[in-house]
Amino acid sequence: MKLPRLLIPRFLHPGYFSRARTNQKITDTSWLNGLRGIASLIVFNHHFVVPFTDMVWLPYGSEGHWAFMELPVVRLTYAGVPMLGFFFIIGGYTNAISHLRLMRATDAVSRSKLLRNLSSSAFRRWFRLYLPVFSMMLLVSLLARTGLFAYTKPFVARGSQNLMLHGFPERHLETFNTVWEQLSWLVLDASGMANLFDFKRYYPAHDPHLWTIKEEFRAALSLFILLLATASMKVSVRIVIFGLVALWQTWNKVWPIALFTCGALVAECHISFQEMTSPLRTDEERAIKAGEQYTTPIMKLCSWTQKYCGHWLSFSLFLVSLWLLSTPNQGYTTASGYQILASTIPDWAPFKEMWLTNIGALLFISVMLGQAKDSLYHQAFTNVYAQYLGELSFAIYIIHGPMLHAFGYMLPLWFWQVFGDDGLIKFTLGLSLIWIINLLILLTCADLFQRHIEHRCGNFTHRLESRWSAA
Repeated sequence: MKLPRLLIPRFLHPGYFSRARTNQKITDTSWLNGLRGIASLIVFNHHFVVPFTDMVWLPYGSEGHWAFMELPVVRLTYAGVPMLGFFFIIGGYTNAISHLRLMRATDAVSRSKLLRNLSSSAFRRWFRLYLPVFSMMLLVSLLARTGLFAYTKPFVARGSQNLMLHGFPERHLETFNTVWEQLSWLVLDASGMANLFDFKRYYPAHDPHLWTIKEEFRAALSLFILLLATASMKVSVRIVIFGLVALWQTWNKVWPIALFTCGALVAECHISFQEMTSPLRTDEERAIKAGEQYTTPIMKLCSWTQKYCGHWLSFSLFLVSLWLLSTPNQGYTTASGYQILASTIPDWAPFKEMWLTNIGALLFISVMLGQAKDSLYHQAFTNVYAQYLGELSFAIYIIHGPMLHAFGYMLPLWFWQVFGDDGLIKFTLGLSLIWIINLLILLTCADLFQRHIEHRCGNFTHRLESRWSAA
């Protein structure tokens, strides 16, 4: 009975989510894992609908675009571009937070631990990112030899004349005549993906969506160097340096690295804020316990702000972040509600279509970090379903592209060939039904991949580091 259970995704195991809810341990940053999982799912939604409609790119109110799903905030359910900002900012935050906490201590033991942790993080990063990706690429190459991608290529490949594809057809996987040619192509593709000395953006032929892997690895190494360089500096100096470096990186059009640095900057500010407010709370509690009236001006201001303005200010900034995240990729300069915002984008800004969404991602994460872990804001991302998606987030991200090209894009076409795609109802119904089927298949594949490949890659990296370590 053990083998079949290993081949069944966890969300189908009886009582899995009930047990997960019972054993769940929520920390102040658990919501980041849930946010990453939901963002991965939204990226899947984006790539699922993009060949069939152009509503992903164009704003609500433009010609022929008046559907409810195209409204700001609502469009975030399938807007994949803003999710990239989340991935890079969260990556910078999580890669920096533990090191920044150790930098607060000046004793020899903490400094030694900081160096070991930085070394370990830099060593494990390549294996953590590339081993699962290369495993997926090898699996895709072997499946290509079975003809899995050949049948769908005439329908969904770029340049297809299929009239049911109203959006942007994606690049399809190439199939070669022999296994040797297929694997040789895999090696060349993997080499280009891992070549950090080529600063041009590289779109892997096995899955162009994985261009972010190389960018994330380069950004992580840049961040580790920055952390090492500022480890002995004062917190205030480090904050200024992080901000200036992020601006310099933005000016030089390396926005993924800039967002990573911004994530570290947010982590540093978050720690500093916790250190600043914790003693104030302690003093207030002592004063209340002693029956004294707490009259310190700073504390009165903080208490008044938290009592009367804190909730509404946070909620207002939360809504502003969602509005910024909803900025359309095209036509944002003339879109209703975005014309004034678009005019504030600097002329030198790289990738102007992502400027407002990246600011929205930064604001969203900053607002969330200021909320209590039992708040409604966090509960949306700390429930067992969001946490499950967070556990599968990397697997979802690297698997969804090949899965869609293998059969995911064909399922709506088959539906419309049988029932027709004339009219909004038939088109939406077909897309929605097939989305549910694709989602179930994706979660099944991602669950099995995470447990049997990604998890084992992590264990291998840990054993390799332990064996090679001199300590």
